[in-house]
Amino acid sequence: MKNILTIDCEDWYHTRTIQKYLGRQGNLFLKDRIFSNVHTLLDLFSLFNSRGTFFMLGKIAEKFPELIPQIEKAGHRIGAHGYNHADVFSMDKEKFEQDVHKVSGLINGIAARSLESFRAPNWSINNDCLWALEILKKYRYKYDSSSPQMLSLLDSPKEDQIIEIPRSGFQILKLRIPFGGAFLRIYPLDLMMHLMKQMNQKGLPFMLYIHPWEIDTDIPLLKTSKLDRIIQYHGVDRHLEKIQKILAAFEFVSIEEFFEKNGPDKQLLNNLYQFV
Repeated sequence: MKNILTIDCEDWYHTRTIQKYLGRQGNLFLKDRIFSNVHTLLDLFSLFNSRGTFFMLGKIAEKFPELIPQIEKAGHRIGAHGYNHADVFSMDKEKFEQDVHKVSGLINGIAARSLESFRAPNWSINNDCLWALEILKKYRYKYDSSSPQMLSLLDSPKEDQIIEIPRSGFQILKLRIPFGGAFLRIYPLDLMMHLMKQMNQKGLPFMLYIHPWEIDTDIPLLKTSKLDRIIQYHGVDRHLEKIQKILAAFEFVSIEEFFEKNGPDKQLLNNLYQFV
């Protein structure tokens, strides 16, 4: 079964966790580390013939435009991750459209293929800002993966419908375990692999999401709260090995390839959306 692989191309200092502390760290030098981390992932994906959608932050595309053709040459697709890494629910319609306009124009001016997929930073499109989907449709996005949970299911896919792909995961009683980010680093690999296999055995594809900085053992160690230290740093030293084992056990394609081959079938969308 084909599952979906997604990579949020932001650097270590773009995270919501670290942003809280940057102003308190004196003259901290914000060293960019994303370039080598992306290439480490590209090499790993190539070993397993895994393909994914790289959601590129506008500021990263601006600073490292050469990354985009390199990612595309390796067989992956480029999506947009906003320009400033700002939460959608923190913006009004005008500011969000300005952000989308800026990142879309920037990346489309570099990429070989036109953008089709968008992911808001921090899964920040919720039921209070569904107007964001209309703006994304205006800029010709076909797929959006910006919600931690399913927003709504339409009875039948429409030709101009933007397909919403929420965060995948598993629910055990009241505990929700998403397949990616800090959750993937914190929870034991055996548990995560078991839950992923269970989904596939039930005929349910899932979406994996990772960040290039999560494999970097040399990211600067800032003084944070205990909880934030866990969220930002826990498991980074073992994460590359975790990802390698997951790639060896499952087949992955990009969002675009997944839907090009399957189409926006209602039952398929129901299956993909389930938080089992």
